[in-house]
Amino acid sequence: MIPEREVTIHSLNLIECIDDDRAVFDVVCGKGTYIRALARDMALKMGTFSHLSALRRTRVGPFLENHAISLDKLEKLWQCPASFEDLLPLTTALDDIPAVAISETQAQRVRHGNDVAVPNLADGFVCAMEGNIPVAISKIEDGTLFPVRVFNIQNDGVY
Repeated sequence: MIPEREVTIHSLNLIECIDDDRAVFDVVCGKGTYIRALARDMALKMGTFSHLSALRRTRVGPFLENHAISLDKLEKLWQCPASFEDLLPLTTALDDIPAVAISETQAQRVRHGNDVAVPNLADGFVCAMEGNIPVAISKIEDGTLFPVRVFNIQNDGVY
C-alpha cells in the first residue's frame, strides 16, 4: 500500500456516468498525486471499492497533450532537422525553476562543470542563465552555484 501523504487537488469533475458501475472524471492535481490512490480513497469513503480501467494524462506542467509529438514524428525529425520548429524551446520546461543571471565568464566555468560564487542568493535549485540562454540546472549552497545538469546550447539557441 502506498503511504499516505498530502496532495493538492485543484479540481475534480464528474464528466460522465457511463452506467451504474463506471464513470469518467477529470482531475487537475499537484505533482505527486496518485490518481489510482485517489480513486481508491473516494470509493472507500463511499463504502465500496474501485479500480481504474483507463488513465490518461492530458497535461504535465506547461505541456499539453494536444501539443505532443508522436514517437513516429519525433523519429522523422532526426532525419530532417529543418522540422525542429515543432519542438518547444528548452526554456518551456524550465519555467517553474527560478533563473539566476550569470556572466559570460561564469557561464564558461559552469559549462565545464565548475562552481562559481553567487553571493547573497538563497540556497536551492536554479537555472543558471547567460542572457536568455540556459546554461545549467544548478544547486546553490552557501553562496556557491554548483552545476548539476549542463546544457550544450550555442548562443543562437541551437543544441
